[in-house]
Amino acid sequence: TTGAAAPGTDRKRRRRGPLLAVLGVVLALGAGVGGHLLLREDAGNTGDTDTAGPGPDGGEAADPADGHDGTVRERHAGVWEGETTFMGGLPAGTITITLEPGAPGDEVGVLVHTPLLPISNCVDRLTLDRVTETEIVLDAEVVPEESTAGACEEEPFQIFLGTGEEDVLLFSTDIRNGAEGPLTRKG
Repeated sequence: TTGAAAPGTDRKRRRRGPLLAVLGVVLALGAGVGGHLLLREDAGNTGDTDTAGPGPDGGEAADPADGHDGTVRERHAGVWEGETTFMGGLPAGTITITLEPGAPGDEVGVLVHTPLLPISNCVDRLTLDRVTETEIVLDAEVVPEESTAGACEEEPFQIFLGTGEEDVLLFSTDIRNGAEGPLTRKG
């Protein structure tokens, strides 16, 4: 024999490479919080988190005169969990948020992200920025000693929890193409 490959075997081998490369990219993108590794959307962000202007949903800041004191209330305290997506529907894994009552500036919880393939995790400390009529806005900062090195967003970012639906918090972040999806009360 000449050592030449049988007809058709080279073709199969060549197809496998691009497929594995695409799979590798999808897994890498899902490694952080719905794309913790993706670019952040900082356009228009002045870094001033004390400003209680409208949030991404257009909701105005809470006004004590309207019967809302701007704090995380007992009804939102607890553990919330859900499967999230990013980049228009790709699975981003599970987000679990534990919230406690608190006022702006208080540390009120923790976010844990476990990607689709649980090969890493990200833990973020949550500080309350503000509460509007329709959302809770939190500042998130990674806890390095509890997170997988190199897999998590290292810069602080914001989390938005829409409160418009009964027993559901609509999760999103200010990370471009970041994770989003409904979280329901666990337990």
